[in-house]
Amino acid sequence: MDQLTLSKILMKAGDLPSLPFVTSRVIQLTDDPKWTPGEISEVICQDQVLASKVLKLVNSAYYGLPRRIATISEAITILGMKTVRTVVIGASIHKALNSIKGKRAINPEKIWRHAGACAESSKMLAKKLGIKQHEQAFMAGLLHDIGKIILNSLLHEEYSHVLDLVETGNCTVIQAEIEILNTTHAEIGKMVAEKWNLPATLVEPIGLHHDPLCRCENNDLVQIVHMADSMAIMAGYNSTGIDNVSPDSAVLEKWGIKHGDFRRMSEEMKGNINIEFI
Repeated sequence: MDQLTLSKILMKAGDLPSLPFVTSRVIQLTDDPKWTPGEISEVICQDQVLASKVLKLVNSAYYGLPRRIATISEAITILGMKTVRTVVIGASIHKALNSIKGKRAINPEKIWRHAGACAESSKMLAKKLGIKQHEQAFMAGLLHDIGKIILNSLLHEEYSHVLDLVETGNCTVIQAEIEILNTTHAEIGKMVAEKWNLPATLVEPIGLHHDPLCRCENNDLVQIVHMADSMAIMAGYNSTGIDNVSPDSAVLEKWGIKHGDFRRMSEEMKGNINIEFI
């Protein structure tokens, strides 16, 4: 990473909020096999915004329950802890990153819209390909571009030049980031994810989704997010104006997916986005 770019980011690191205590505690508790719904509920209820997000999701039309759910403990029983953990982490990081003040090169909601499509695509691919980590795939897809949110907020002038180069230089965002910043949103995202002590199932897809053949502990999740990133763009959910991004052919071959089938799956994603908790 270019030291000047890193220095600018670190200089403005005070603008990066810490992950809320409630979120960190939920991650910690759910990593312990002895957790109970009552313990998790007690922690979530300390943050009214997060509690409302959980209740909003469980009472949404997506679940179609015959009566309204009013308590977090009951919501945990219905949704399952993996889904509640996803809601808490996703909503917390969305709130934290969107609280950064200043100008933007891209409307942040365009990035989150793409992230939502990537999350849904990741979960769909995980199910189709027999990967059991459905919720981890969803969350990794949702957070894969947090580095882009950060660069867009803290280095908006430089990131405007990145977008200009993408438009005029017929290159990808990653290529333009390296040319202008000598780093990438994936590297920055990985750095922040580690700062927040997020699990490796999230850190590795965030940092390596543009390098899917790199060996790591969670390579399947990295490759799922890599494919889902392209799938979301092909489905029309894009944040930077590029619509010619294709997944690595070697990755598709590994999973036995033909390019034509991949495009058809991308078509399935149109209109299939549900991120009400954000």
